[in-house]
Parts: sequence; C-alpha cells; structure tokens
Amino acid sequence: MQSFIFQDDESIATFIKPVENYLDRLHKHSTRNSGKNVFTKLYESLTWPRLLSYAAIKILKNKGAYTAGVDGITRGYFMRTFEYQIQQIRSLIVQGYNPEAVMRVYIPKRNGDKRPLGIPVLQDRIIQEAIRMILEAIYEPHFAEGSHGFRIGRSTRDCQKDCFAFLQARK
Repeated sequence: MQSFIFQDDESIATFIKPVENYLDRLHKHSTRNSGKNVFTKLYESLTWPRLLSYAAIKILKNKGAYTAGVDGITRGYFMRTFEYQIQQIRSLIVQGYNPEAVMRVYIPKRNGDKRPLGIPVLQDRIIQEAIRMILEAIYEPHFAEGSHGFRIGRSTRDCQKDCFAFLQARK
C-alpha cells in the first residue's frame, strides 16, 4: 500500500479519489434503481484498503481520535504504523469482524454529576466509518426531503426553518 498519511493534501485527495468515485457509483445506482436495489459485495468492499484508509483519515482528523480505547492504541502510534494498522483492520474484517469492548469513562456535567461515555478503539471507529460511508451513499437518496436527522448538509437549524415555514403557510 502506498504511504500517504504524512504527504500533502493534494496527494491524499488523489489517493482517495477512487473511493469517492465508488461511493458516487453506489449513490447513482441507488437513485436510478429506486425500490429494486440489489447491492452485492458490500462486505467485500469493506476490505478495500483505500476505503479503509479514507475512513481512517476521517477518523484521525477528529479530535476524539486522540483518546485511545481499551487496546491502548493512540492516534500517534496508529499514524506511525498506518499501513500495518489498515492491514490489521482488513484482516479483522476478512476473518469475521467483532468489535472490541468499549472503554467506559465518566465526564463531568454542569450540575456536578458525571455522565458515562463509551470510547471505542480506533479500529472499530474506522470500520464503523467505512460502513457509514457505504450505507450513506446507498440510503441518502431515499430519505424524505423533509427528513433532517443525521443527514449531510442538514442541521437542527434547517429543521426549525422548515417547521416555521410550514406553520406560517398554515396561517
């Protein structure tokens, strides 16, 4: 696998372009064949090193990536051993993926209480991100226009605006 994690943004963009093309094809197929979609080899696509690398880039850019899970693998170690880690994740998927235990920590609330927070290992976060990217490409075209929950480019503010416009139209 080509090493790219420490190169410039342009080389990363070139590396992940085939993944974006694949996700675009899934999206277009889902849109064209609404109601009769048959997608094959989705689990196999999870073993594609470029898809896993793209998912890893997204996860490692996140501030939460600095917190190790129960396996103790930190963001720094993961990045130093990036190609090895991607191959390990690929092997986990091929052998039959089972998520690791989640590390439980308690974070303070404003009222003085503590709230539990589960921190998955980086490998699990990356696999979950790869799955999310694939499923989002397939299902996003089928959501109702007025649906706002956890969608690309949609926010609570957008939902409020739509609700306000709906209520104004009823007057």
